[in-house]
Amino acid sequence: MTKLVNEDTLEKTVPILKAIAHPVRLQIVNILKNGESQVSELVNALGELQSYTSQQLGILKLSGVLKSKRDGNKVYYFLANDSIKRIVKSIMDEI
Repeated sequence: MTKLVNEDTLEKTVPILKAIAHPVRLQIVNILKNGESQVSELVNALGELQSYTSQQLGILKLSGVLKSKRDGNKVYYFLANDSIKRIVKSIMDEI
């Protein structure tokens, strides 16, 4: 019989999966799998409005997918951990 995942782990995992289950947010993760990026770079790459991109970044950060750092007036985003990169790569490789 398969061992069940403990409830605490499930509760931490669901928000991450929900957050990346959106086309723009998934694209952000795809971009950031290669390293950190400044907000303006993400806006340009996505072709979305700055406010919309920032909203999506906020959702990803709140869910624990991304972290950020500030350097003066610039904000850089990066993946919170390598497991996010592996999850997305694994799914994309199968499609």
